[in-house]
Amino acid sequence: MKSFPFQITYKGKAVLPFTNKTQKECYFYEVASKKPLSAAIHHHILIIDFQGNQEEEKEQLKKCLIKTLDVLCKKGKHYVSLLAYKKHEGLVRVLSSIRCDRASYKMAEIDRLIEEAIQLACQGPLSQSLEVALELTKRLKEHCDAQHITLFTDGFSSSPIGKAGEVETCMQLCRRCYEDEISLNLIALGTYYDSQFLKSLIQDSSSELLHVEQIADYEGAMALLISRVEAISKDKINVQNKTSFLCETRHYYTNAGSIQGLSEKGINLLVTYDEPLQLLDTKVKIKKQETLSQVIPYYLYQFGAYLVKEGDIETAEEVIAETGDIATYKKVCSIYSTREKGNFFKELIQLAEKPQKRYKEGKQIIDRQTLKREEPLCLLEILSIILNDAESKLFWDYSYPYERIGPAYRKEELGYAFIKPTLGYGEIEKVCIGSKKLNIGVQVKVNGQVEELKTHLKLDAAVYREYNIIVNGNLNTKYLITELSRKVRAQLRKQGVIKVAFKQDKKVFHKLQLEKLKVVNARIIEQIIAEQVAGYLYELEILKLRESCIRKYLKNIFQPMQPLTKKQLKLYERFHINEKGLFETKQQGLDYSLPVSYYKAEVVEWKIEKFPKKKLEDEIIEDYHLDHLKSTAKQIKQLQESLSELKQKKQLLNNAVQMIRIGSTLMNKPIFNWEHTVIKPKRQAIPLSEGNAVVGECMHVSTVQIQDLFIKQERYSLMVTHH
Repeated sequence: MKSFPFQITYKGKAVLPFTNKTQKECYFYEVASKKPLSAAIHHHILIIDFQGNQEEEKEQLKKCLIKTLDVLCKKGKHYVSLLAYKKHEGLVRVLSSIRCDRASYKMAEIDRLIEEAIQLACQGPLSQSLEVALELTKRLKEHCDAQHITLFTDGFSSSPIGKAGEVETCMQLCRRCYEDEISLNLIALGTYYDSQFLKSLIQDSSSELLHVEQIADYEGAMALLISRVEAISKDKINVQNKTSFLCETRHYYTNAGSIQGLSEKGINLLVTYDEPLQLLDTKVKIKKQETLSQVIPYYLYQFGAYLVKEGDIETAEEVIAETGDIATYKKVCSIYSTREKGNFFKELIQLAEKPQKRYKEGKQIIDRQTLKREEPLCLLEILSIILNDAESKLFWDYSYPYERIGPAYRKEELGYAFIKPTLGYGEIEKVCIGSKKLNIGVQVKVNGQVEELKTHLKLDAAVYREYNIIVNGNLNTKYLITELSRKVRAQLRKQGVIKVAFKQDKKVFHKLQLEKLKVVNARIIEQIIAEQVAGYLYELEILKLRESCIRKYLKNIFQPMQPLTKKQLKLYERFHINEKGLFETKQQGLDYSLPVSYYKAEVVEWKIEKFPKKKLEDEIIEDYHLDHLKSTAKQIKQLQESLSELKQKKQLLNNAVQMIRIGSTLMNKPIFNWEHTVIKPKRQAIPLSEGNAVVGECMHVSTVQIQDLFIKQERYSLMVTHH
């Protein structure tokens, strides 16, 4: 009879926080392999689903791949395959099951093959790469002890949108990996990746989804995965417990069955809930060595990391509070964006594995009601402070290497080019916060010149450019330039947000370092009640209607004086510049010559239903006497002043409402207590390649009545075209 391959030691039990504000009795077991660490032969299959637009990105990825192959070379007699998507060729086998040694690398000319693959890198369907990877595993099945597939994706085209049945196909292929005992791990690059879809692929396994911010981090992530998968035992433990948690893989099991992913190297910590460990093999003897002092903190940090990955921040707060780690508790209370959660997830794993990094601000019993830290100003608050101060301004640095997010359109070929400045600052005229996505942009008037390409003549002109500083709740810009009033300067300096001042053109500027700021904090929605926000939404609709009525009236009766001479107008017409001095080009649809990618955006929109537009419009016309005005110069001036005031008031109120909407969405703390929620179909009339596509082609519609107002929320996910 085959002997049981693990030594199991009972460490003790403790009542600790669990999900849904409950507590559970936790039983702790150390599981150690009885077998010596085997010199097994492994086959690593690396899949590259990436499209870099910058040369430095391609060069970085090439270096990372070569270093990863060097790591494998030093490991022993392993095999490696490399799959990548190439333009015009689809998925290609860059390296196909070659030996990890210098001679084989030299014979295969790996440097040249990787260079060609990266230079022409593009994205493709995830299912195709998984199918080819599974084919490769058959080739070496008899020659390897274990095989591993690792997908590296920047998270756009691996999404299921745009291909019918892609989700189901991917799920089936992943199940095949688990059934054939092939390890599958994912590394997601950057901020904009479909984490929900990628997590769903590995939810029923001990596989990992790692997230890296930069390509340079790929090498470290791969080295970590290689060391982990090569230590995994092929043996399993079969348990009867309904719920259990394996700390090393941070996998929570919800059914009786096999516990897999156990390491042959070192100790594994297995936790069962509300009952002791029950093995199917009842003949196994469990030793007792009840020492919990090191075990409980290790479990709490690992379980906290699992909760953060799952998005259950409220329970994570309770779990981390149990550690007594003040510094870490303060952090978990203020993580909101995807990026912040990803970074904190990594930090918790480090704290679990390296006890010396814990308790930076000491250890104490944490009372969650009394230990309330005053959070520093967040980005939304700082924007609000600057926007509401008449003497403060925001500027855009023309030299900033901005990476545009969104579709690119072809412009009509005019024989003219706009030359924008490469140095200096453009004043930000407006902060644009839409009512749907979790984006915040700034509108800059860029003063430059229009060049007539045939004659090289130039004429001063301007264009408006919008730059997204926040995309889907994540930071997209590292800094902004500010000119601040004395009051705001003192307030921001006290918070440590601005430090060094510099002068240019007799003005004093400060660099606002956005990277050091959180996008939102709890104050954004603190003491905000549903009735208050409903009132804001109603008032916003009234302001929009007032502005529309006055604008229509002025357009019909008033033509502004033309400040340009006929000669100037003719010159402007030649250079395609309008009377406001703006260079104009015509859009001719999407530019299909550029590579297309996608990012997933969350859409949350609040609306007033049953809004009495016609009735209110009549009242506004009566209010301003628009139906019987004599249109004198004085009356027109008064209307123009009223219009200007309305626009400013509407902008400030809209910013306040949208900041509350974005804050509550990122923190997952609803403002409204919805009475009804239904799922309705939501489709796009145009294909994804020409615009956006709704994930799942449905949306969640929630409604609530607050006094006489009917509030509706539409929520869905959108795949956004990105060139």
